[in-house]
Amino acid sequence: MEQVAQGKGRRALTRAEFEHAAERGREEHRRGAVAVRYRPGPDVLVLEMRSGVVVTLPRALIPHLADKPSAVAAQASLSPDGGSLWFDAADLHYSVTGLIREVLGIEVQQRRAGAARIPAKAAAARANGAKGGRPRKTAA
Repeated sequence: MEQVAQGKGRRALTRAEFEHAAERGREEHRRGAVAVRYRPGPDVLVLEMRSGVVVTLPRALIPHLADKPSAVAAQASLSPDGGSLWFDAADLHYSVTGLIREVLGIEVQQRRAGAARIPAKAAAARANGAKGGRPRKTAA
């Protein structure tokens, strides 16, 4: 096993793990934004993504930005890699992909899907319970 990096108290990273992590980083970079601008008329932020997609986000739906003056939104900027949206005047910073997921409600939909009460899920839970279920937490 070839070792790439090793920190104090950490196990060595293999070449395959390193390459996999590097590819995940490149993929994340491809999802970033290349430009952001504020349009005061409709009160929206427009993000131009590396993929060519243009995303329009109403300022009212962006957490903690809705109650700030529009001048704060007008000073929006991107991190150098395009992965973060910055509003320095209000000390607000957002992950571009996280903000899009938040505004579109994707996180909520996924949580609801995981909490679905369907017969197959109930049967799986009973089967796992018959095997002993989740181990009990022990006091530290």
